[in-house]
Amino acid sequence: MKAHVSIVVPTYNRKKKLQQCLKALINQNYPKERYEIVVVDDGSTDGTYEFLQETRKEIQNLRVLRQRNKGPAAARNLGIKNAQGEIVFFVDDDVIVPNNWIKEFLNVFRKYPEVAAVSGYVEASEEVLRKNIFAQYEAYMSRLAYNMPRTIYIGSFETFGGATCNVAYKREVLEEVGGFDETFPVAAGEDADLKLRVALKGYKFAFIPLKAIHIQDYTLKGFWKQQVNRGIGNYYFRKKWQSFFNKDELKNIRAAPNYNIPRMILKDGKLLMLALFLIAVIANRYGQIKARKILKKEEEK
Repeated sequence: MKAHVSIVVPTYNRKKKLQQCLKALINQNYPKERYEIVVVDDGSTDGTYEFLQETRKEIQNLRVLRQRNKGPAAARNLGIKNAQGEIVFFVDDDVIVPNNWIKEFLNVFRKYPEVAAVSGYVEASEEVLRKNIFAQYEAYMSRLAYNMPRTIYIGSFETFGGATCNVAYKREVLEEVGGFDETFPVAAGEDADLKLRVALKGYKFAFIPLKAIHIQDYTLKGFWKQQVNRGIGNYYFRKKWQSFFNKDELKNIRAAPNYNIPRMILKDGKLLMLALFLIAVIANRYGQIKARKILKKEEEK
């Protein structure tokens, strides 16, 4: 599939990680003239924009956009609006994709024309996985709680993946559904919302077990923040779609069955994983409380 593609990367105050992300994007085994890298600086104050201005002098297929700080959903929408490709790839600024990323995703689009989006997964590097419990938890839960497939999977909303850290959408589909919902206040939930709206249009999704390396901060502080944000995003997502969950048109696109996760973790004898799961539950609930407060303030304005 010789498609011209665009890679949209929202970024905010993570210059050092962005440098690693860009290096992987520049080194794709795909013709440079057939893809562009669109980095959207979401109002960074750490010198990111100045770094990008210098970098684009050296990289012909790099484009740089800037906006005041409005969040990753708004940054991605700006990227979509300015993208020239018929397929739009999304990756986060703390993710390193493999050098065959573009080719592998385009092969799926070519083989399965009914598919609107293709995604892989993110995980820490093998070195980090060997010694970091938070990275191990991320990988463990992907396989246990979310049932990550080991081979290609084609389906609807239940399809594993779709997170904007490692996904590609047909541009015409993004335009049809209006892109990302910018009312989501954090980088969580807005990708599931987009995926659901695309699924409701009858489109299919593909997942392939293509790993991108997550270079996030695998610390207790980072873990807590991530889980709180997921709670906020989940609350916004559930509130937005609450009245639709029991309707007939959603019956075939529900997520995978709700596993008894604690029991499964105990069955595996992973006591430390169980402890982290309980911390994640608490953080998630705290995030939902924060989300309710945010919405209440918005309604009072």
